[in-house]
Amino acid sequence: MKFILPALLLFVVSFAAAAEKHYWPLEINKVLLSKIELAVNVEERNKGLMNRHSLTEEEGMLFVFPNEKVVSFWMKNTLVPLDIIFLDKTGKVIAFYSMPIEPPKSFREDVYAYESRLLRYCSKTPAKAVLELKAGMLEVLKIKKEMVLKLNLEMIPYGIK
Repeated sequence: MKFILPALLLFVVSFAAAAEKHYWPLEINKVLLSKIELAVNVEERNKGLMNRHSLTEEEGMLFVFPNEKVVSFWMKNTLVPLDIIFLDKTGKVIAFYSMPIEPPKSFREDVYAYESRLLRYCSKTPAKAVLELKAGMLEVLKIKKEMVLKLNLEMIPYGIK
């Protein structure tokens, strides 16, 4: 019994630490996005904004990759429409899209069939970061191709994996 309590406590602390969100506020064209979550490791990047029921105009997620590479995103298990902005290592906008909600996986559909029918949104050229925001924010922020966003990626307080 004396070993169960410390093990349980360690599990709870580990789970709480794993669930901790890291925010990276951004200001784009004088609009403050105060609740941008960082996704810097594989698990965070794979989960992204899946299963969120709502997103405010100040919320979003900044996916940061260890190296620039061509990346693509999909709307798997994503319940809110999103805008997505692909950025190179200098913060230059290299591509952006509005991503509508995809029909959910039906009970008759296997995972392969579901994933195969989802649209892919691609950077087309190497990206260092990707910003996902509530749908409509591309217009609010006046995002244009080749504009540069000041992300200060080198200042992110923990390692990228």
